[in-house]
Amino acid sequence: MKKGTLVCITAAAIVAISPNLFAQKGKNAIQIGTAKSVAQKFLEEKSTYARGYMMSIQTPETTLPLVINSHTDGGIRGSIIGIPNSNVFLNFVNNKVEGKVILPSEKKAYHYFSDVNGNVFTEEMDINKVVCVDMYKGPMEPAAEETTKARIVSDPIPDLESLPGATAVVYLDFDGQVVTGGAWNGGNTIDAQPANLSTSQMMNAWYVVSEDYRAYNLNITTKASVYNAAPVNKRMRCVITPTNTAAPGSGGVAYVGSFTDGDDNTPAWVFNLGGDGQTTGETCSHEVGHTMGLSHDGKNDGTEYYPGHNGWAPIMGVSYGKTVTQWSKGEYTGAVNTEDDVTIIGTANGFTFRADEAGNTIGAATALKIESDNATILASKNYGIILKSTDIDVYSFKTEAGSVTLNVKPAPNFPDLDILLSLTNAQGTELASYNLTTSLSATITTPLSAGTYYLKIDGTGNGTGATGYTDYASIGEYTIDGTVVAVATGIVGATKTRASLYPNPASESITVSLNNSGVTNTISIVNMLGQTLYTVQTDQQLLNLNLSEYNKGIYFVTVSNNNSTSTSKFIKE
Repeated sequence: MKKGTLVCITAAAIVAISPNLFAQKGKNAIQIGTAKSVAQKFLEEKSTYARGYMMSIQTPETTLPLVINSHTDGGIRGSIIGIPNSNVFLNFVNNKVEGKVILPSEKKAYHYFSDVNGNVFTEEMDINKVVCVDMYKGPMEPAAEETTKARIVSDPIPDLESLPGATAVVYLDFDGQVVTGGAWNGGNTIDAQPANLSTSQMMNAWYVVSEDYRAYNLNITTKASVYNAAPVNKRMRCVITPTNTAAPGSGGVAYVGSFTDGDDNTPAWVFNLGGDGQTTGETCSHEVGHTMGLSHDGKNDGTEYYPGHNGWAPIMGVSYGKTVTQWSKGEYTGAVNTEDDVTIIGTANGFTFRADEAGNTIGAATALKIESDNATILASKNYGIILKSTDIDVYSFKTEAGSVTLNVKPAPNFPDLDILLSLTNAQGTELASYNLTTSLSATITTPLSAGTYYLKIDGTGNGTGATGYTDYASIGEYTIDGTVVAVATGIVGATKTRASLYPNPASESITVSLNNSGVTNTISIVNMLGQTLYTVQTDQQLLNLNLSEYNKGIYFVTVSNNNSTSTSKFIKE
């Protein structure tokens, strides 16, 4: 457990506060002794008393009756007699004292800390910054509730990893866990029961969390073996369970900044088990976010958890049931928390952002992977991640003249990324830009002349922070699929067919002159929409084509045979 850290609960919650806020005593702090004397009081005779030993602990207002439930050479864990759900934890390290007394039902919390001279102080914390009594649990759909009650044996837990091999790990623990001696339940044991969710619910929860943390070198897994193999200061267990002993009546609970503490007995907890798994996943992302140092996204009207607007909500607010949920830096109206969630996650927890898989400029563009037909682009081979608002992924592709279609889609399940798509030529001139307000995906269908082009993928917003969301946390996974016009690669030893067109521009007719003889070619006229208007097979080297019935504009002549294909552009006047 992070020394001097308070707890944050989703739904009737307690909020963790960093000890750095209390590096110096406040105006209401009182001294209660020295680090040595305080440590002696709680630890000197620990060998003589059994579990359940009762003593007192001083606050700025009064003295409270304390029962000690567990103790070590470095600290105690206990609760206040007569006050339900209270937690007391004091740590004694290097002649320093750090700890908290948390009384959620009394709406009070106290901080214990040492100064540089070894004097120990306690002060009351503003309960409005500590306890969130108005937050509700996630919605439980009646059908899902009955299904859960009827299930006797849980479905098998799917083996899932979002980034195999990553050093840092978040373990979504669905099969129950015994937790003893940590900072929950006054140090008493919690025997958490399995979540008893369906495979579909567990997978949906994993999809949500994986996408929320997609930008980072972090493996979201359901495999205990992966968690156990990770360094203790780079892993977090998130126990998903109906056993809400750690925070009765809440949707979840976690300690802020605890990800790097290396305390396996102080996991994050999630109690929201209803619906199709999305609410469970949103709660997991929220609570794990606390362990990584994030605070609640509230409003200046006293709302502790902002529920969002117009289908959008911040993950650190109330994001249940929203279409788009993202990290936030407080761009909505009345926000009281403007911390940079995206940066904090990726810089303060011992892991970084993933490496960028595609260049940000035309010069550093990554070539699209095109199938052996030189035309088909598969989503299974073309995918990437927008890591932050400044990330732009650029891909290059070649095409012959004709119609090109390219689709860029975000993650298929619970995406965070809203896609802005643009197309440029080799000179960097933007030919088109696509940003649908009704979809997170983007599609290009456009005629192009033969050449090399560049596809730019960026995250975008929808409206403003007050009406929708900006591009701040429009980040996450995407795939690319579609078709281009096949570029002829030719056959070794064969001469590529080439056509000369004249006159060009033309009015009534145009002559096609081919560079090969004795070869049967298919000659077609194609308009700017990629539609074939005329086609003929011939072995002639010269062919006159009638244009009298064509409208003015740009057209293409394609010539293909068993060896190659070529395309030439002409203008009809």
